[in-house]
Amino acid sequence: MPKGGRKNLGKIIELPNDVVRRIAAGEVITRPVSVVKELMENSIDAGAKRVSVSIENGGKSIIDVVDDGEGMEEDDLLIAIKPHTTSKIRNFEDVYNLESFGFRGEALSSIVAVSETIIISKTRDSDLGTEISLRASEIISIRKVPFQTGTRIIVKNLFFNLPARRRFLSSSAVEGRMIGDLFQKFLLSLLGHHLIFIRDGGQIYNAPPTSDPLERILMVFPELNRNDMVEFENEINGFKVWGFASRIGKGLKTKVGQIFFVNRRYVRVPLLYKIVEKVVKDVPLDSQPYVILYLQIPGKFVDINIHPQKLEVDFSNPNLINDLVYNSLMKVYRSQKSVGKIQLEFDKSRGEKKVSRPVEVHEFTWMGEKREGSTRKVGTVQVENLRFLGMLGGRYAILVSLESEEEKLVIVDVHAGHERIIYEELKDLSRIGSQ
Repeated sequence: MPKGGRKNLGKIIELPNDVVRRIAAGEVITRPVSVVKELMENSIDAGAKRVSVSIENGGKSIIDVVDDGEGMEEDDLLIAIKPHTTSKIRNFEDVYNLESFGFRGEALSSIVAVSETIIISKTRDSDLGTEISLRASEIISIRKVPFQTGTRIIVKNLFFNLPARRRFLSSSAVEGRMIGDLFQKFLLSLLGHHLIFIRDGGQIYNAPPTSDPLERILMVFPELNRNDMVEFENEINGFKVWGFASRIGKGLKTKVGQIFFVNRRYVRVPLLYKIVEKVVKDVPLDSQPYVILYLQIPGKFVDINIHPQKLEVDFSNPNLINDLVYNSLMKVYRSQKSVGKIQLEFDKSRGEKKVSRPVEVHEFTWMGEKREGSTRKVGTVQVENLRFLGMLGGRYAILVSLESEEEKLVIVDVHAGHERIIYEELKDLSRIGSQ
């Protein structure tokens, strides 16, 4: 026995609650963008149709999220800030039939554990809202205040009580850019919601509800236009995929334009990136295409409970997902490749670079009920001045001529065009042989 007769303390101890809370919070809330993600998802789960996000100093100083959801009464609000409290599930089996974004009940309690937080909420049936002020999970004050139906959460001085974690945050510019990138994912996912993003007092996005996905896609990728994207849709045994992929020749050096959603949830799934990479190789494409892809899968066939931030998922039938997505994307590019032979040629005999052959443009004159007609050649148009729109009947390529101020529709018979190419090649070879 040591001097003084005292026993050695045990090696194993139970951590104090405040230490447990801060450690647990660090797994869910890793940086300001995590706060924005969790609060926006809570807003959507609360039935909000309008969500406004305002940040200062990259979210390190202030994150302010306001929604018009159903709101909370004071009793529910006091429970909501405790760990593992949720309205989304009642038992573990519910995890596999989720229609909500959240389910663990960790987000709000994790946020209040590492920040100074003000929460204001009001239900439709209440005359006044409830405002709760907290500091590192400790309630500072509770009072009744005038407020509209919905919830507002103001997060200040994130990680003020975890100085080591705060020091590892990036610059305000980088943290702000991460939040902006995340907000773009919500723009692409929540088409029926009014979403607003304000950064350091300047409005970045103000996106009213829309039924047109391309409207949001062009908002996120302003370098694109409508004709750059091709819509696709497919379904197998209740598994549905739809979305947009960029046309051949319209791509990026990186995969930043490839964004995937599973049941409205933005995910980073290696399988989906590998499928797109296989498409790039098999077409082949000389750049990484833009692919905005939405998967709708019955809940029991997808597991979202594998990552604290719910950014990864597992599929119970990955082969079906592979076939569904791969075939959908290949169909997009096969239809374009059928016209590609007309658009670009490679003269192997001379070793020259790809050249575009002019497309002959004919004017068609309709002759009435007998469905007869006549054509006359009215000129040629260089292929680089044509924009591909799509295929008709698997044979005719529909294009728009951009050579004049007035856009003109050009219809190319792919079969006849291919025969013309063979003819031109044979003629060139004959000419070379006679030299």
